[in-house]
Amino acid sequence: MRPAVVAPSRRRFVLGVALAGLVPVAGCGHAGTLVVVSPHPDDETLRLSGYVLHARDRGDHLVLVAVTRGAASGAAPASWSAERLEAVRSAELEDAWAALTGERGTITHLELPDGGLTESAVAEALSPVLEEHPDAVVAAACATDDDHPDHRVVARVVRRLAGDRSRTALPPGAQGGRIWDCPDLPAARRADAAYAPFGHRSVSGLFDDLRAADHRSAVLG
Repeated sequence: MRPAVVAPSRRRFVLGVALAGLVPVAGCGHAGTLVVVSPHPDDETLRLSGYVLHARDRGDHLVLVAVTRGAASGAAPASWSAERLEAVRSAELEDAWAALTGERGTITHLELPDGGLTESAVAEALSPVLEEHPDAVVAAACATDDDHPDHRVVARVVRRLAGDRSRTALPPGAQGGRIWDCPDLPAARRADAAYAPFGHRSVSGLFDDLRAADHRSAVLG
């Protein structure tokens, strides 16, 4: 069973548990809401596996915002159409998020162009989602100094919109920030394995780094 996938025009989510006393993921043991903003499929798993699993174990409501469907990747076989690439990457994302959240999470696709993100477009699309969750911690699966321009754009927008509720995630194995050990390695490994059809081929070195780090997350903020 895959997580609920919510179209951009439909922003209402059905909560699996009653939420009260919402607090940041880094706080005490009360359930809250965590919104993960991922520029491309696989960023959420590479950067935030350990962090999301801690939130899941505490009973947080877990929302994934997929900014793009990763259609600009150059690692696809020449025989693949753009439609097939998007379909494969989207299915990987759904399976990975189901593994990390125990099938309790939701996904909203912003449907923005991979490789062409602007701060104004991301802010316009993301703002209504964050308005639905005014007390949530908002974790960008990227950082403002990443090599990929889409990552930098998304991290800056999350910081601007969420303020002190924002978090940014470093690449797998990076030093710095707070390290979140993985509390459920089997779930993290299932999320990793969900990217076998394409993601492992696309960024194999990053998945190697993730495994070497035992699926920990390094998070700033």
